Amino acid sequence: APGRYRVSIGGAPSTVRLKSVVAAGRDTLDVPLDVKPGEDVAGIMATFSDKSTIVSGMLQDASGQAAVDYTVIVFAADTGFWTPQSRRIQSTRPSTTGTFTFRDLPPGDYLLMAVTDVEPGQWYDPEFLRPLQGAAVPMRLSEGERKTETLRVK
Repeated sequence: APGRYRVSIGGAPSTVRLKSVVAAGRDTLDVPLDVKPGEDVAGIMATFSDKSTIVSGMLQDASGQAAVDYTVIVFAADTGFWTPQSRRIQSTRPSTTGTFTFRDLPPGDYLLMAVTDVEPGQWYDPEFLRPLQGAAVPMRLSEGERKTETLRVK
């Protein structure tokens, strides 16, 4: 049926990840699948992986103590992925010890930043992310990689 779709899987073992779903040369996990009236959507290719990524770290203040009154955001360096509900944008609050973890980001280049006074979901807004680019910590993530980062805030 014509419409705009987001592709996902359900009922798969927790060790299996949907790596990509390519239709008409575009990964529909990063952009919605637009089906127009009368359009043939045959030939969609789904790829699965058992390799997951984990980015963990510590958020510290200038003296090296745990900083907890922040939101840690990881977002794609490529602005083309700055879309609502993008799988390449995540946020979390650090624990009381300052630790944070992000799971299942697709491979690619990312920026990591700690911010205050952020509204839920605001991290999907390109106007919010754009000013963070210059001060964020760059990070490259490969498939199945486990990475540890320490962020310091002033």
